[in-house]
Amino acid sequence: MAYEAGDADRRFVVPATQWAERDAIESWGFHVDDLADRVDDIESAIAYRDSLLDDRDDLNYEIDGVVIKIDDTAAADALGNTARETRSAFAYKFPARTEMTTITDIVVQVGRTGRLTPVALLEPVQVGGVTVSRATLHNPGEIESLGVDVGDRVRVLRAGDVIPYIEEVVEADSETTFEFPDRCPVCDSPVDRDGPLAFCTGGLGCSAQRERAIEHYVSRGGLDIEGLGPERIAQLREADLLDSLDDLYRLDREELAALEGWGEKSAQNLLDEIDAASEPPLDAFLTALSIPEVGGATATALAREFGDLDALIDADTDALETVDDVGPIVAETIRDFFDNPENRAAIDALLAAGVDPQPVAGVDAGDELDGLTFVFTGSLAASRDDAQSLVEAHGANATGSVSGNTDYLVAGDNAGQRKQDDADDNGVPILTERDFAELLADYGIAWPPDA
Repeated sequence: MAYEAGDADRRFVVPATQWAERDAIESWGFHVDDLADRVDDIESAIAYRDSLLDDRDDLNYEIDGVVIKIDDTAAADALGNTARETRSAFAYKFPARTEMTTITDIVVQVGRTGRLTPVALLEPVQVGGVTVSRATLHNPGEIESLGVDVGDRVRVLRAGDVIPYIEEVVEADSETTFEFPDRCPVCDSPVDRDGPLAFCTGGLGCSAQRERAIEHYVSRGGLDIEGLGPERIAQLREADLLDSLDDLYRLDREELAALEGWGEKSAQNLLDEIDAASEPPLDAFLTALSIPEVGGATATALAREFGDLDALIDADTDALETVDDVGPIVAETIRDFFDNPENRAAIDALLAAGVDPQPVAGVDAGDELDGLTFVFTGSLAASRDDAQSLVEAHGANATGSVSGNTDYLVAGDNAGQRKQDDADDNGVPILTERDFAELLADYGIAWPPDA
């Protein structure tokens, strides 16, 4: 099925209207959507959408709405695009499909950072052609808002026709609301409430957090240790070879090679990857530790400010708040992480196993961008980490959130709307990637970095 035509070599004239383009595509032998229509005004477009909604169940494929486009391609080009979408097209969605079913149980799952997420187990029901047997209840605040409990009959929808979601209680089985546990269902540590959210306070002493922490530690967002995906981690845990982060550095080649699906070569390859990760840059190590609210940019800022792990661990909240992108809430979160005895024990065990985080190299490439602060959002020609490292290498600051101290927000494809709204509120210029490249070129800096 073809929807659009273009010619980078300019060997034919692109039609002047969307409709003529569709006809051209069909004349070339491609399949096109025979339900498309051309109308004269917005009222007729809305009427077309409503008629298609009525016929939705009779189609032999799933649709979740209608895209309304301006027919004149010159007018569409003149309208241009925002960082997130084209201005000449609008997706008019259908209401989400809903069905009713009964909650058979509510279980509480523990995430990597300790966040507790309640999940409703349901009597299986078909919603939009998909069998739904579970739906997230998000957090204890959502449970309280819905007033939901086991046995209740509920209305289930698939948000965006994808994610199962409980919309409302249709018929309550009792007058009670599910009582959220005050202790972690996995490790029995106390549960800490933060507004509508709930967190296990067990840290890396909680086996559920520890398992997900291992997955993150070896992932691309952590130390990028190849050869250890979730399935292999589960296999090593089942074989009692891997229960904590420091166990990674004590894996034995013969024991690995003896496992199903492994051999001497794959075992040695993994051990080589792990050995290469024994002296990680401090910022990568911090990111890999799954410290809540600490992503790559914040980890780099912390590593550069404090120099080594001991200095960071000993830093109080006032010292932490002197770091770019670290406010009172993030500072308190970092302090809580290092004050947790289980987390400290896990870090000490990593160090005892031979892990030696290395100081991050100072900024010495130049000071062309000295005094400027950048925030990046969306997809760019290079990774966001590379973009941040580039401007920092030339004297600028790169932070994760927009404030009155930000000089530029660089918005790539699929840029976050919140950051753009914050930029508008603070009078911060929003640069496209092309604008950013031209700005850097004015300072003699190439973009992308390897250009």
